[in-house]
Amino acid sequence: MKKFRKLIDNFLSSGLKFGPYNPMYNRIRLLNGAALAGVIFLFIFGIINISGEKAVVGIIELIIAIILLFSMAIIRITGKITFTTAILSIVLMLMTMLFVTGGGFAGTAVFWVFSFPGILLFLNGVRGGLIWMIVLFVIIFVLGFLHDVNLITLAYATNIRIVFLISLAFASVFIFVYQKNQEKSYKIMNNQKKELEKSAFALRGAKDSLEKLYEISEKQKSKLNIILQSIGDGVFVLDQDKEIILVNPITTIISGFSENELLGIKYDEKLKFLLEKERTENKGFINKAYETGEISTIQKKTILIRKDGTEVPVGDSASPIKDRSGNTIGCVVVFRDLTHERGIEKMKDEFISLASHQLKTPLAGSKYLLELLFDTDITKLTDEQKEFMQGIDKTNKNMIEMVEDLLNVSRIEAGRKFLINRKPVDLCSIINEVIKEQDPLISKKKINLILPEHSNLCDLFVDPDKIKHVFNNLISNAAKYSNQGGTVELKYEKKGDRLVISVRDEGLGIPKDQQDKIFSKLFRANNAISSEIEGTGLGLYIVKYIIDSHKGKIWFESEEGKGTTFFVELPIKDTSTSENKPKNKVEVS
Repeated sequence: MKKFRKLIDNFLSSGLKFGPYNPMYNRIRLLNGAALAGVIFLFIFGIINISGEKAVVGIIELIIAIILLFSMAIIRITGKITFTTAILSIVLMLMTMLFVTGGGFAGTAVFWVFSFPGILLFLNGVRGGLIWMIVLFVIIFVLGFLHDVNLITLAYATNIRIVFLISLAFASVFIFVYQKNQEKSYKIMNNQKKELEKSAFALRGAKDSLEKLYEISEKQKSKLNIILQSIGDGVFVLDQDKEIILVNPITTIISGFSENELLGIKYDEKLKFLLEKERTENKGFINKAYETGEISTIQKKTILIRKDGTEVPVGDSASPIKDRSGNTIGCVVVFRDLTHERGIEKMKDEFISLASHQLKTPLAGSKYLLELLFDTDITKLTDEQKEFMQGIDKTNKNMIEMVEDLLNVSRIEAGRKFLINRKPVDLCSIINEVIKEQDPLISKKKINLILPEHSNLCDLFVDPDKIKHVFNNLISNAAKYSNQGGTVELKYEKKGDRLVISVRDEGLGIPKDQQDKIFSKLFRANNAISSEIEGTGLGLYIVKYIIDSHKGKIWFESEEGKGTTFFVELPIKDTSTSENKPKNKVEVS
């Protein structure tokens, strides 16, 4: 039974190019079914009528059956549904005329009552089917009218024809409503299908996009991983909670911890950064990156405690990771082992210290001999010889000052103790001593020197030698970098328990893009170098260290081509907090 049903279903669906979502699907199945039923019935009734008294009707029925077979062949060969539908509709019209005029409804009235409107409405659609149904009714009415006026003779009486038409009308209305609902359902189904197809297309597009993004992400991840693995510095990445989410091999080598030991924990549980001198934990540079959203460098003299407890000097920076809104969501910490650099730096400092000490002794001897030569009671010198000797003396003094600067820098860089011997001093007297020493330069350049009047503001509690070195450097620089006949002005201003001393000149000024480096070791501004004015780039570096050692401040204001003003702020009272040392002595390292 199932095989038979499948056979029938395959026959009815033959020639279909549409799926169940298309209204033509059922129309074509009906066309095949109607044509098959029509052929069977017409052959049966045609043979019966030929063998009986209605041979003409039987022949016509057989012809119509052949036409139906022809229509079935056309739809399968050409797929022209509209053409085949028109042929079948015309055949139905001919059959109507044949049956009404010659008889033939007797045993098959129910079949024709439902097959006529069903075939016409289903095959032609609601609108086209209505037109064909109107044509059918008009044909029957016209034939009835011709029968009433005795132009033709119909096989059926008027009452039978009326019953047939009423039945046909009811069947047509039923089938019309059904077909209308079917087409509406098909429309809804078709819309749903289109929406589903759009969604499917969108999903396919999204899937393709996701696959491409995933592929790009994997490539970027692979590149990042290769870069990370090949970086020569230690790198670890923190999330918003400062937990380690990524480390590179150098991190494990420097720290001694494996990758598994570091991932997923707060960084400070294993990676301990300490300030070497204070022995306190150094979290500031990482916290600063999170709080400010800016790159933060590791403070100097920072060490990392390795897994085995040994210490490694490290340096570099922490950089924030930000989302699209600019919020900090993590941090990348880069650090490197400075053991080798520290070794080289130590060797350099030791060499400079040794060389400076070795140079200091013969220079001091040369100075003593020059002083003897200048003694007129021992040596008689001509004016030309005195001029030469003065040049030698000046060079000797410059060498001694440079050696002393190198020794001071060596002490500072090596972290050796830098003795600050504080006591009450008269700053004005120190300034006067400096001006006396700088008088040859001031006179040579015809500097207009403006000094404040001597007052009680001059009383300070400082190391006189170190502070003299500071103002020697500031006043010397102001005179050196001033134009011929320029002005250098000193001012004092008391601010609470502190005194601010300013040294202003109208000289070269400092280029704006180089001002942040002015207190760096061995730095000289480009315009100072190009002016061929002597200098080592060590003076302001030492000056700042001395001022910091006094718990003071130093800063400046400058405009290139208009001059510079340096400000020095020093405490008036003793700020020493040491309990184990005399109050007037502080050792700074």
